Amino acid sequence: IFYKAGRKTARFLQTPLLFAKTNKVLCNSIRTALFQSQRNDNTTSQSVILCYNGTMQKQDLQNSAAIGFLVAFFLLVLKYSGNIATLQALPYLEGTLLLFPALAVLGILTAASLPPRFFIVFQSAKFLLVGALNTFIDLGVLNLLMTATGITAGIGFSVLKGLSFLAAVVNSYLWNKHWTFKGKETHQNFAKQGAEFAQFFIVSGVGFFLNVGTASF
Repeated sequence: IFYKAGRKTARFLQTPLLFAKTNKVLCNSIRTALFQSQRNDNTTSQSVILCYNGTMQKQDLQNSAAIGFLVAFFLLVLKYSGNIATLQALPYLEGTLLLFPALAVLGILTAASLPPRFFIVFQSAKFLLVGALNTFIDLGVLNLLMTATGITAGIGFSVLKGLSFLAAVVNSYLWNKHWTFKGKETHQNFAKQGAEFAQFFIVSGVGFFLNVGTASF
């Protein structure tokens, strides 16, 4: 019964996330039935894997797509800021607004399809997506500020670089805390959150001085 229901639902939804959100007992029953059957197709086999490791959630897909879109957005900011001639010469760069979210989702799906012992790969995939977004936020905000102010050198440039780096640090903290390394404590008081962010910011301070110092020379 579980096998027939699983095949029909899988065909209807056409998604490997079919059993990832189901009850554990039902999920295991479906997994066992599908493994015993000799009629596995691509959709059902992917569903079994995701059901088995239990790592994928709907939010992971949404966040991955959002990050892909934001990376493409800041890439276009770099292009239209006029500060990078190479990007200005690239045609059809606007297509990345659709391409990057699709690639990000594909990447997170691939990482989630691995067995549970490779959970670190799934978490690393999220960390890499956030890292890519941090880089493009840093560059995008910097170039946007340069275009708006006309400052391209000197102390003023160091200030702009510091602001863009801070934007990337805040972005990194929020994404990694609430998604990449999301723990069991989903609700913290304001003081604890502030202390946690202060620790994160202190650690990032070394990168801040290196980043801004390098850009100043």
